[in-house]
Amino acid sequence: MARSQDEVFKLVRTAAKRDGLATADAFAMTSTLARRRHEAVQERSEDDATEFSATVLCFIFDPVKSSRQDFVRAMRDFRREFAGIATHIEIQQSFESLFSDALLKAQSAQHAILMGFEALFRPRFQMRGG
Repeated sequence: MARSQDEVFKLVRTAAKRDGLATADAFAMTSTLARRRHEAVQERSEDDATEFSATVLCFIFDPVKSSRQDFVRAMRDFRREFAGIATHIEIQQSFESLFSDALLKAQSAQHAILMGFEALFRPRFQMRGG
């Protein structure tokens, strides 16, 4: 059973503070990915989509990440590129445009993480230094 959205956002808030990321930006990233995930995999609940998103975006701990430190580092760099996402529509659109089908339709967050960062996000970001 997935954590509730309230539980997930408490964890996201804590991680954002730890990483020096604005809480509003962390919430916007998580919500945007969750919305797209929920649209792509409609049998999933919104709570499932929110937990998936927060896990993939490295706001929630998952044991598989201990073997994928490259993924964690890439995700932290990626998140920093989207400072201001909560208040700028252009940044939101740019963020959303980078989601691959592999990300949106992954069997689980763990499966997505094991696929690697490059499989989950379109090359436009990777060319900018991701």
